[in-house]
Amino acid sequence: IATSLDTGQIITYEYPRLEDGIWKHYEARIVALDGERVLRFVRDITTHKAYENEIKKLTMAIEQSPVAIVITDLKANIQYASPAFFDFTGYTPEEVIGQNTKILKSGKTPNEVYADMWTTITKGDSWRGEWVNKKKNGELYWESISITPIVNGSGQISEYLAIKEEITERKLSEEKIKDLNATLEHRIEERTKQLAKSNADLLEEIAVRRKMETELLLARNEAEMANQAKSEFLSRMSHELRTPMNSILGFAQLLGMSTLTESQLKSVKHILRGGEHLLSLINEVLDISRIESGTVSLSIEPVEINGLVNELIDTVSSYAHTKNISVTYDNSGLDNLHVSADRQRLKQILLNLIDNAIKYNKENGSVSVCAHFQQGTQSKKSIVRISVSDTGIGISEDNLGKVFNPFERIGADNSQIEGTGLGLAVVKKLTELMYGKLGVTSEVNLGSTFWVEFDFSEPIIRPSKTSATATNSSLLTSSNMKTVLYVEDNMPNVELVEQVLESARPNIRLINTIYGEEAIGLATEHSVDLILLDLNLPDIHGSEVLEKLRTNKTTKSIPVVVISADAMSKQKELLIQAGANDYLTKPLVLEEFLGVVDKYIR
Repeated sequence: IATSLDTGQIITYEYPRLEDGIWKHYEARIVALDGERVLRFVRDITTHKAYENEIKKLTMAIEQSPVAIVITDLKANIQYASPAFFDFTGYTPEEVIGQNTKILKSGKTPNEVYADMWTTITKGDSWRGEWVNKKKNGELYWESISITPIVNGSGQISEYLAIKEEITERKLSEEKIKDLNATLEHRIEERTKQLAKSNADLLEEIAVRRKMETELLLARNEAEMANQAKSEFLSRMSHELRTPMNSILGFAQLLGMSTLTESQLKSVKHILRGGEHLLSLINEVLDISRIESGTVSLSIEPVEINGLVNELIDTVSSYAHTKNISVTYDNSGLDNLHVSADRQRLKQILLNLIDNAIKYNKENGSVSVCAHFQQGTQSKKSIVRISVSDTGIGISEDNLGKVFNPFERIGADNSQIEGTGLGLAVVKKLTELMYGKLGVTSEVNLGSTFWVEFDFSEPIIRPSKTSATATNSSLLTSSNMKTVLYVEDNMPNVELVEQVLESARPNIRLINTIYGEEAIGLATEHSVDLILLDLNLPDIHGSEVLEKLRTNKTTKSIPVVVISADAMSKQKELLIQAGANDYLTKPLVLEEFLGVVDKYIR
C-alpha cells in the first residue's frame, strides 16, 4: 500500500490463505486514489491456479516423454514438436517449426499408406501405422505413429496431433527372426524330404521326429520372447528327471534285498548299475547347463581343507576297498589350512578327482591326496594347491589337452569302465567359476596327478561357545527368553544375525547349524520359536528342509523365514506356496529383518 501511495503505481500480487482446512489462492490489486487512500480489488484465483498447475504438469510430461509429440495444421505444417522428436530426427526447432512433414519422407513408404492416412483423419478418425522416415543426416529409420484430429469448439478439425516412436531396432529384430524362421523352416522341409525317401518301416519314427521338430520350433520362439526360459527349464527338468530315477533305483534296491535266483539278481544289478550311470549323467549335464547359463550360486568363504579331505576319504573308502586301493592324505604338517571357495562346490571338485583316481587305477594301486601351501609375495596372493595322484593307467601326452572337454573319455573304446565324460568338464568349470586354477600331469602305465589351486584364506575366529548356548545365562531363566534356529553354512552371515540379535533383541538366543538334515532335531530339542533358513546348504537344498519341517508334526507350526541371495520373484512365490511364512533377500535390511523377527516372535 505504501508503495502504491508513494509511486501512484498499480500493485498486483498473489497470496494463499487456509480456509476451513483448504488452501485457496487470491489475486489482489491496489490502485492509489490520492495521496492518502487506495482502492483494493481481490479475486479468487484458486481454480485458475489449479488449471495452471495442471498445464505445467502436462507440459513437463510432454517435454520429458521419450515418445515424440507433433502438432500440425490441416496441411501438415509443423506447429509444435516435443524434444524427443528433435532427439531422433536430428533437426533443431528452427529447422522444423513451420515446415511441412514432407521433410521427413524417405520415399520408401508406399503412397497407398499416406492415402489411407489422409482419408482416415480427414473424416475425424484416428489413424495408426508404421512407416520409414528419414533423419536430417539422411539416415533411414522406422517409426510407429498415431495421428488424431483435434476438434475446436465449433466441432471443426483445427489441427492434427501425432504421437511418434522410433522402432528401428524392433523392426531389425523382427526381420532377423523372420530370416531365422525361414531358414529353420527350410531345414525342416529338407529334412522331411530326406526322411520321406527312407524305408516304409521308419514312417512312425519320421512322424515322431517331425513332431519333435515342431515342438522345438515352438520352444525356440517362446525362448526368444522370454529370456528366463532356460533357467526355469533346468529347474523343472532337474525335478522331473530325478523323481522317476529315485523310484527306479529305490525299487531295484528293494528287489535286491529279497530272495532272488542268480539270474534275477544279475538282472537287478544291471538295473542298478544302469540307473546309477544315468543319474550321474543327469547330474553332470544339469551342472554343465547351470554353469553355462549362469544360474549356479556360490557362497565364497574360508573352507578348512584337512577336515574336508578326511571327510571325502571316509566317503570313498568302501569303494576303494572293493578295488584293493589305498587312499592317503598328506598335508605337510599344515593344520587349520583354509582356502577361499564355496565349500559344497569344492567338495564336488575333490570328490570327482578322488573318484576318478580310484576308478582308473590298477588293482592294488594307491591314491595320494596332498595339500601344499605356497607363500605369496607383495604382488601375488598366497595359494594352496591340492593334488590327487594315482598309480593308474595314465594318459598319453597327445590326449592331456582333451581330458577336460565335455563327453571326452580318453581310451573309452578300449575300457570297460563306465563314465559320462562330463566329470572333469564340471571340475574345470567350477574351478574357474571360483577363480581357481587346475592342471594335470601323467605318464602312461605309471599314473596321473590332477591338481587344483585356490587362494589361501585366513580362518574365521568364532567365539568359544557352543551353537546352542546363549551368551547371557541370566536371560535363559527369563520367561521372555525366545530361541531362533538359523540354518546357514555361511559363517559371516551367521555372525551378522547373531550380533544384530544380541544388540537389538537381547531376549533372543540364536542357535546355528550348517546342515539342513539337522533342522528338525535342533528345532525339537530346543523348542525354537522361529526358524531362519538359507537355500544353498552343504547337504540338501533349503526347499527340501522346508518340506521336511512342514510335514513333521512337531515343527509344522513353527514359523519359517527364508533368507537367500536368490532375489527372483518366481523362487519367492514357490517357497511361500511350499509353506514359508516370509522371504528375505540378501543383503539384509536390518530394520526389515528385525521387523520380521518381531512379527513371528511376540
